[in-house]
Amino acid sequence: EGEGEIAEDLLWDVKTPEPEHGPPPALEEISCHLSELLDSEPLSQATGDDCSSPSL
Repeated sequence: EGEGEIAEDLLWDVKTPEPEHGPPPALEEISCHLSELLDSEPLSQATGDDCSSPSL
């Protein structure tokens, strides 16, 4: 029984930080702004270039 509870706690620990590991809209925006600041096309291509292309 104790092991089951521990397994559930581990599952919750894994599920909690999941949004951070996945690409949330906010993170995509940050990467977009970063690519704008750095003006590095390769970086925007690596992230998928979802944001509108700056300078162009």
